[in-house]
Amino acid sequence: MKLWIRLRVEGLNIDRQFARMTGSGVAVRDVDRKGHKTLEMSVIKSQKSNAVAFFPPECYNVTVIGEVGFAAALSAVKKRAVLAALCALFTVCVFVMGGYVWRVDIDAGDDTAAVVSLLRQNGLWIGAAKSGIDLDAAENLICNGLPGVKYAVVSLKGSTLTVKTYAKETPAPQIDLNDPGSVYAAADGVITRMVVVSGTPRVSVGDEVKKGQMLIEGVRTFADGSVEPTRAVGEVYADVTATGSAVFDEYVTRFVKTGECKVRRGVSFLGYDGTKTPALYEHQIAESQSVTLFPLPITITVTRIYRAESVTEKLNFDDFRAEIREKALAAALMACGAESGSVVYGEIRNGGTVTVTAEVTARRAIGVYAVNR
Repeated sequence: MKLWIRLRVEGLNIDRQFARMTGSGVAVRDVDRKGHKTLEMSVIKSQKSNAVAFFPPECYNVTVIGEVGFAAALSAVKKRAVLAALCALFTVCVFVMGGYVWRVDIDAGDDTAAVVSLLRQNGLWIGAAKSGIDLDAAENLICNGLPGVKYAVVSLKGSTLTVKTYAKETPAPQIDLNDPGSVYAAADGVITRMVVVSGTPRVSVGDEVKKGQMLIEGVRTFADGSVEPTRAVGEVYADVTATGSAVFDEYVTRFVKTGECKVRRGVSFLGYDGTKTPALYEHQIAESQSVTLFPLPITITVTRIYRAESVTEKLNFDDFRAEIREKALAAALMACGAESGSVVYGEIRNGGTVTVTAEVTARRAIGVYAVNR
């Protein structure tokens, strides 16, 4: 089969030289005249040298502008041989590796380490054949192996094994009424409500109490005035006040990207992590983008590392007032031991800083549990 190439000839008196060329036996086809000084034609690839010889370089500019027909197809195949090989290899990997587990996602809270150990010991880990995994048996294995797990859900999606566990509820502690003890205040406050089940109350609604003060004494008082020890049981509620604070600095130093940047590429595969960001500058900002070759456990990460410089800015406190108040309120609620309450805010300015205070008053139980003294 003949291979053809496409030539472009530029110069004067092209028709005369073209006639000489064809008269010498050079085969041509698809001749296209483009203006007075340009001609394009297809010639047999093996006759290229003969054709070009009729157009000397001092008078003409001859350019190979492409291949035609089978020659073009053959060239494309050669250029894409590596790509075709990689595609074939990828297809084989997908077919072969798609039948195995290459990722394990575990949502088990404090039991995560125990679940990992249990799965590894029983071969339910990376590299395990998907065909050999019994999901029901895996769920039973986790529930039987971990006493604190109520039930587990194990699923397979692609090459990812997912495990989620649900913990058993902790039963409320039993109260032994034969174990004498009194109820004491867990915080300062003003008593707002009392419910006494057992014992003798030693404070009343409206009383101001201090942390550690006895609220319900662990004694039972009879009509004749006699007493006997018992377990004090009851609930005591009070208005508790606490203050939290947060500091705002009007001047902040931060790092910003410069135009200087270097690119690093890394691959992570089956426990190997080649995507760690190197320290290229004294101060730097890294931005990464990753793509996973699903279903293969191969992640390719491209990281742009910018040299960073520090800049100091003056911030407007009014723009951050709500955010700083939230921080102060969170600190006050934590100190108060409550989730909500009435709040009064304050601000103290000192040079370039503003201290925001939040005084919270919340109603909460301060003596629910009996303790021995």
